[in-house]
Amino acid sequence: MMNDRSGAGADEEIEKGRNGISYLSLRSWRGPLLQGITLRHPMGDRWGALDRSPNRSCRRSPPRAAWRLFRESIVGGGSAVAAMEQVHGNRVEAVGRAGSGRRFPEGGELFVEGCDGLVTDDPGVVLVARVADCVPVFLHDEVNGAVGLLHAGWRGTAAEILAVAVGRMQREYGTEPADLRLYLGPSIERACYPVGRGVHRRFVRWGERGPDSDGKWRVGLRGVIGRQAISSGISRDRITVSRYCTACSMEMFYSYRASGGEPGRMVAFLGLRK
Repeated sequence: MMNDRSGAGADEEIEKGRNGISYLSLRSWRGPLLQGITLRHPMGDRWGALDRSPNRSCRRSPPRAAWRLFRESIVGGGSAVAAMEQVHGNRVEAVGRAGSGRRFPEGGELFVEGCDGLVTDDPGVVLVARVADCVPVFLHDEVNGAVGLLHAGWRGTAAEILAVAVGRMQREYGTEPADLRLYLGPSIERACYPVGRGVHRRFVRWGERGPDSDGKWRVGLRGVIGRQAISSGISRDRITVSRYCTACSMEMFYSYRASGGEPGRMVAFLGLRK
């Protein structure tokens, strides 16, 4: 069995960053990693530069004020930050300040176009993604010291972005799937995610059945990604699924579906500690 919600809940804990910024992280990941997902800020105007920009598509680079606030509040000095364009595809890019991967411009802030996933083995790089129902997927290769962060909506999940990321980490860093730990962060739960029959049809091969007793077709993205992970060679007991549904926990998270299109976003982040 994948770790159930109670198991994840025992490991998930809220941390405080600077400037009053809070984020959810896994206690068991804190030693080697800087990892988490930001929570809604009670003073929205203070954190709004990052929460609310860019909206909806997330296809523009964060404004400089957002970069600065994120680095000051969570990352600290000396680390580079890499964000992805998030086009709802399955392209995964490698980034780093040296060696293979995309190089960082002066200032240490990189925006990678056309992708929904980033991987790195550089301990001076923090990967970021913005989400509000889509699944933030965190990968950690404990043996080779590499990490990956993915933005997985239904399109990316159907296109098996996780398998693409595992393959990229194998090529770049020699990652063995059995050495990976996987955390599927807060996202919309199956019960809150009705979809059209055409979308649902894409997930039948991954065990999604329907319609439900109310006649609606639903997809559980985290369940699908978990099954894809096992097919990619990641051990069941190394997969942790968040206990939180973004649509059911709007006091903590943004939900595009439950809010009727509110533009707010959480920021998922992952990096190797120096």
